[in-house]
Amino acid sequence: MFEGDSLVKLAVQHLHDAPRPPSELCDHELPPALEQLILDCLAKDPVKRPTSVEEIERRLLVIAAACPWSQDDARAFWDAHPLAAGPATEAALAPTVEAASPRPAA
Repeated sequence: MFEGDSLVKLAVQHLHDAPRPPSELCDHELPPALEQLILDCLAKDPVKRPTSVEEIERRLLVIAAACPWSQDDARAFWDAHPLAAGPATEAALAPTVEAASPRPAA
């Protein structure tokens, strides 16, 4: 959503700039209502953001009804768009061991 050659530039963009629309960042079409929902969730002004998870759910249900997406569609999409390899992807996909590790007694 933001690009910069330093953390400071990225932070300034996060604070002051509107994010680029997701459709500019991907190579496939997004339903306009989904893109608008994403941008609304990222709005700088809290008044412009969805007011509740129920509102987000309602809007997602409308989008899903207008743009059906099956498990086969999802599988085909991810087969054509595999996750980029790298530390962040590996960390996101790695099983967590925290839940299995006992906590030390206090």
